[in-house]
Amino acid sequence: MTVGPVPLASSLLISVPGPDEWPHTSDAEELAEHLAGQDVREDGELGVAELAVAGKAVRHRYREAADPDAQMGNTLPTTTVTYYVPISTTMRWLILNFSTPVDPLADRMVELFDTVADTLHWT
Repeated sequence: MTVGPVPLASSLLISVPGPDEWPHTSDAEELAEHLAGQDVREDGELGVAELAVAGKAVRHRYREAADPDAQMGNTLPTTTVTYYVPISTTMRWLILNFSTPVDPLADRMVELFDTVADTLHWT
């Protein structure tokens, strides 16, 4: 897809870390505090978000400078939004990692990412 001359590009990676790879908590506020003590970028946003059905989640948005050698020639910054969502009745987390290298449309793409994350629900 394109918007005018700008091709739209984004990705979504969904993962579930192993039980020993993640802090032993199912509380979004606790995880946000833990992540804030880690390598959080100064230009990023980290906090607790309320998803319509899935409940509280940690939301982390940040921007990384381009690395053309590692990113197949990309010269634009990449915007990433990661949601850490506690899996109901467990101590496990679902991670939704969205990213886009389309810097001129990053804010609009983040709106799309937030909308997709807000559709998450457990059955």
